[in-house]
Amino acid sequence: MTALIVICSVLLLFFLIGCIRPHIFIRVKEDLEVRIKVLFINKRVFTTKKTDPPDPELDLPQKQKKPKKKKQKKKKSKDKNKPKTKIAIMDILDMVKKLIITVFKKFKRYLRVRVYNFSVDVATGDAAKTAILFGAVCGACSLIFEILEGAMDFRIKDDADIGARCDYLSEKTKANIEVDISISVGQVVKLALVSGGVLLWKFITVKKTKKMPKQQKNENIKENKDKKEISAAQTPERNEDNA
Repeated sequence: MTALIVICSVLLLFFLIGCIRPHIFIRVKEDLEVRIKVLFINKRVFTTKKTDPPDPELDLPQKQKKPKKKKQKKKKSKDKNKPKTKIAIMDILDMVKKLIITVFKKFKRYLRVRVYNFSVDVATGDAAKTAILFGAVCGACSLIFEILEGAMDFRIKDDADIGARCDYLSEKTKANIEVDISISVGQVVKLALVSGGVLLWKFITVKKTKKMPKQQKNENIKENKDKKEISAAQTPERNEDNA
């Protein structure tokens, strides 16, 4: 009885582990942010947001301050006042596309996708540039959506903001993209076992194909010998008929 309880508890444990679903959360506002969430763990993996370096004045005590470092401090204060260069929206969309393609390459049939928001308001301050950028953004967004729709379970939230729009009045492009991609641990294990079985089958078939050419050569030699013997036996009969 105790053995049965142990076996059932182990199977239940494996079942619960297989039901765990890691999430990849992609968020684009002003910058791109990628987070991975597993149960209660929520960790940021990648971001394009540049954080300010820590101020060395806070770490250094007052006694170690030197007049030479004061000049460097002034230069740093000037650099802080300069406007920060932001990554263009097309570069961010290209990063999102590459990330989604790498995730979908092997796990396409097992993924669950939830789209909470996917909207881009294109604006540059110039009408001609805005129109050109709008066409490029529409093409990139449609391609990303085609890839996402190929998932096993694809849903869009009811109150989601979807679409690309031109804003000729403002000067900054605004994006609101929130996509959640998840897969269960059991499906990952299943895919790993299937791919391992395919690789093992290919390894066995390659070994067989290496042995086959030798056997085929021997069979071809035997067939050629038999053909020669048959032709040699048939030639005298033809000569007698001619006589």
